[in-house]
Amino acid sequence: MLDTLDRDNDCPGQDLIPFDILAVTSLEKDLLRSLVQEHYGLHLQVESAAFPESFSTTSRKAIFAVAGSGPRVFIKEKPLYAVRDGRHVFAASLQNALASRLLFICPIILGQDQRPFFAFKGRLCFLTPYIESSVFSGSIESSVAIAAAVGEMHRVCLDLAPLHGAGMDDVFEWNNMALRELENLSFAHASVAVEFLWRARTLNARLRCYPTMQGPVHGDLSVFNFGFSGPRVVAIHDWDSAGWGSIMQDFAECLVSNCLMFYKGATSKLRLDHDFFFDASRFRRMLGAYRQHCPAMDSDTQYLPQLVTATWLELLLLGVMRGDFSPHRVLQHLGNSDELFTQVQNIVAIKEELHAKFGI
Repeated sequence: MLDTLDRDNDCPGQDLIPFDILAVTSLEKDLLRSLVQEHYGLHLQVESAAFPESFSTTSRKAIFAVAGSGPRVFIKEKPLYAVRDGRHVFAASLQNALASRLLFICPIILGQDQRPFFAFKGRLCFLTPYIESSVFSGSIESSVAIAAAVGEMHRVCLDLAPLHGAGMDDVFEWNNMALRELENLSFAHASVAVEFLWRARTLNARLRCYPTMQGPVHGDLSVFNFGFSGPRVVAIHDWDSAGWGSIMQDFAECLVSNCLMFYKGATSKLRLDHDFFFDASRFRRMLGAYRQHCPAMDSDTQYLPQLVTATWLELLLLGVMRGDFSPHRVLQHLGNSDELFTQVQNIVAIKEELHAKFGI
């Protein structure tokens, strides 16, 4: 069973099962213990393996106690999509560069050979200190804390511009790729699907823009990837999608995850309610917190109407690809794209006016 389980095709929304833990059998635990002893000089108490507080997974992971010391360590395998084109090397370098300047970025522990990864059952794995934290509560205060943390992170990312990594597809290219894949599915010739695909393709082309500020980015700032202690962000998790791209697009994905696209209960399955809802108040406060902590990005906020609407479209397409909801439901929601674009545009314009007049 364990050897046939494959999460390399990225299936968020699938709930954790026992075989998602990094080491299940006694043989696996013994192998992992010996590898960590060899590479890091640490003795794992493998019998204490536990899941992080998480809703779903695309790669195996676990938390372990270390004999003779108080702290625990988090061990995670890199999914195959995250090791293409040296992405894992860049992600580790970025994570550790940020960790040297920001307390809420957890560093990857280097081995005795100064390498960030070790091989376990044919897969690359890494260790970080385990940070005790809780998941996103849904409160506006938590969203504002997320925006402030992302602003701080992006401010440092701009300083790390020479740390060049693998280029990322922007949201518009991703949407084009998703539309091509959807065209090949069995439902694509149904009348509702034809209209859905045409409207989505037209909207994506109309939204195309070219933000100017490029740099190293996290690439997956979902609410699931933030750890909290009370109202404070104490950890940003999951750097598997890190790369080089638009910094404002990185923030737009964060905004959409907090204000626009929500999840079904304690899973990462996307939820699409009957009525369109955009949390403009939360968006406004998040944008203010972000600009306060990363004023260098002010010039690119003009692209937020396009980027937020395109990211919303990205998640609608992803939801159809994963089976979270039907093309018919998405077609209904696509009729709200102009309203969303205008609301974001108005918020950005008001913020820019206040900043010009009062410096806020």
